Amino acid sequence: YSVCPLCGPARRSMLTGLYPHNHGELINDADHPFDTEVYLDTLYEEGYDNYYFGKWHAGPGTALEHHCEGFNYPSYNNPYNKPEYKEYLRRKKLPEPRILIEHNFSSFVPYEELEEGKEYQQDRSWCNEHASGIMLTPPETHEAFFLADMACEKLRELKEKEDGKPFHLRIDFWGISHIFLVRNMRICILHLISLSIPVSGKMCITIINLKFISQKITEVFPVMIR
Repeated sequence: YSVCPLCGPARRSMLTGLYPHNHGELINDADHPFDTEVYLDTLYEEGYDNYYFGKWHAGPGTALEHHCEGFNYPSYNNPYNKPEYKEYLRRKKLPEPRILIEHNFSSFVPYEELEEGKEYQQDRSWCNEHASGIMLTPPETHEAFFLADMACEKLRELKEKEDGKPFHLRIDFWGISHIFLVRNMRICILHLISLSIPVSGKMCITIINLKFISQKITEVFPVMIR
């Protein structure tokens, strides 16, 4: 269930708990000001440390402007052309991701590079090309693994600190909005969440997208799915 079929309004609703007609972000990238309560700010005011990794696309600015640390860029954006992702590939000794285009649905957007049967690399400012295909490179080149790696590193850091301070950690995968389907995606994601580690103390982890594995996630993480 979603309060709106459009990404931006629905994501603003997740941040505010309000319907689009009440929070004002009625269409994608309307960038209506944040003039209602945002739960990230409320958690901060109550003493939580906030960590946000992934997609924003909920209005102006980023999560970093709502008392969060992590990986977050304005609007929809594209994780694959960011320096943090390039460093992740270097550290993991992974190749640049390549996709084999199977079907191109972008009749209303002139993506000349999206030729069916040809390889494609996502290097545009946003990565919501309307097509489907197969990722040819290792599953770890997928943005979900990149985000999970950063989140798990933060969890390890918090585990070592063990200061008892409550925190909130949120991962927003670009997920099914993407151009491609990783081979054996369910298997890959189950491998992805096996990277998790137990963390003591109070915590809240918000997982967005990939709902078909939410039950499995709750077995691995001591989480609250919000």
